[in-house]
Amino acid sequence: MTAVLLTGHGGLDKLEYRTDVVVPQADQGELLIAVAAAGINNTDINTRIGWYSKTITSETSSGGASGFESVDDDDASWSGTTLKFSRIQGADVCGRIVAVGDGVSPDRIGERVLVRTMLRSYVDYRPYECWTFGSECDGGFAQYAVAPARETYAVDCDWSDAELAALPCAYSTAENMLHRAAVGAERVLITGASGGVGLAAVQLAKRRGATVIAVCSADKAAEVKAQGADRIVERGADLIGALGAGSVDVVIDLVVGPQWPQLLDVLRTGGRYAVAGAIGGPISEIDLRTVYLRDLTLFGCTFQDDVVFENLIGYIERDEIRPVVSATYPLSDIVRAQEDFLAKKHTETRARSTGRRAVTAPPPSLGAWLTLDSVFAAELMVRTGFDWAVIDLQHGAIGTDSVVPLLAAVQGSGAEAWVRTQATNYAQANWALDMGADAVVVPQIGSAAQAREAVACCRYAPAGHRSWGPVRAALRPAAAPPQRVYLMIEDANGLAEADAICATPGLDGILIGTADLTLSLAGPASDVLGETTFDAVRAIVQACTRRGLDVAAYGGSPKMTAACTENGIRTVALAADYELLHDGARASLAQARGSYAAQGAGL
Repeated sequence: MTAVLLTGHGGLDKLEYRTDVVVPQADQGELLIAVAAAGINNTDINTRIGWYSKTITSETSSGGASGFESVDDDDASWSGTTLKFSRIQGADVCGRIVAVGDGVSPDRIGERVLVRTMLRSYVDYRPYECWTFGSECDGGFAQYAVAPARETYAVDCDWSDAELAALPCAYSTAENMLHRAAVGAERVLITGASGGVGLAAVQLAKRRGATVIAVCSADKAAEVKAQGADRIVERGADLIGALGAGSVDVVIDLVVGPQWPQLLDVLRTGGRYAVAGAIGGPISEIDLRTVYLRDLTLFGCTFQDDVVFENLIGYIERDEIRPVVSATYPLSDIVRAQEDFLAKKHTETRARSTGRRAVTAPPPSLGAWLTLDSVFAAELMVRTGFDWAVIDLQHGAIGTDSVVPLLAAVQGSGAEAWVRTQATNYAQANWALDMGADAVVVPQIGSAAQAREAVACCRYAPAGHRSWGPVRAALRPAAAPPQRVYLMIEDANGLAEADAICATPGLDGILIGTADLTLSLAGPASDVLGETTFDAVRAIVQACTRRGLDVAAYGGSPKMTAACTENGIRTVALAADYELLHDGARASLAQARGSYAAQGAGL
């Protein structure tokens, strides 16, 4: 799968983008999530640079890009323990469940979910202990992520994936501070109000009925006001002069830094102070007489009660809050995304993956199905923007003499060229690979024995018995991906044997034949979008993800393609050439006749 590996504490050079990372497996009580979007946040940056180590005393931005010269690895994580590298970071995750471990209902497959950032499952729910998702365990900067089922929340809303991915870390941090300080309809001062957590705190405090005073730079004042702040105090201003001593009920602090003593001075007697960040620097002097003589309460906020994240899910579904998403990036641009975040180019920045095996909200890899024996038609199809095309020898009007010209046409148009063989003609798969196909698709696989024989015909010894003769395949660029083998599961027999088929050595992926699968399971008049079909689809997706296989499907329509992607399939054939030709011609003809009729009616 695609992932970004953190190889050690340090600068941006410690982030390594990879496409060959093993897909994780859901263990007892866990879920496997196809990541749709993941956020950029200070938590991941601070973890990367080791800022949580007590040996670091400067503000976070001073080491954000290049790291620090010296970090004590023993206490450089949220939990104060040594991190294990390589680590997949990503504390913010939105995605869909594609597989479940033992003890988790398979009914959860397909749910759109958010993962709680501060995890308690791995520390047996002991009070004031937690792991941070993407720190003590792998997180969301990957195509797939594993998370505890108990701390993965289904969410029902119309938000984009990027908007949802903006929530877990920033909003749970802010809500936790407000929860600890029991904020209500009172005067609240929020520092660092233009950052991700600060903006969240502004929204969430207003939701609680508070009068919000926000501290931010002048150039961000309008944005912060738009999120609900009642008053802006410019960053660096004299807080006592601007607000007066004892004028605030609660301080929500994310900055600390040299101005910190004034934050206590503006609190009223009996006021509350909550802190969950120190982007301005963690070291400051405190006159404890200010605390005890004025009965101030100070809250350090890391551990989160269960109700905090539960609250957020409710706020989302009732549309009581909305995050600000200023930019999106492909996962491969994670370095640029963090550079922009550190440079404060955006109030809030989000990362999103692109590409066929992308991590965060990739557009699906869409294929065309070629059934017409026409090089020109193939070029027209592919040049509209398809990522790949299948040359169909099973049901298409295409003979073997046309395969090489069609391969050249598809590949010359910038797409991958796949070949679907005739059923049980495994030697034809060998031949298609020799002719230079990027992938072969072998249909009607109903047993593990058939799967082993089909794959063996496509692999050289000792893995198989493919005969040597790469002919046109020898012209493939040295940098081209290895040729791949897909098997089709498309009936009740294949579904029953899905786990065993997916365990076949040398197999790269499964292509689900949705039409024949529906026919086999529910009969000829059944709806391909019905629950019977998609219960089977989800079972096949789960079998594939357990083995780290790619999973593809035949969509046949935009609606079916969307349903496939919502169930964890990112490689989908949109439609066949003859279908698109027929539908396009019919639509154009109907439009023309409709225009003619309208003209006649106007005479």
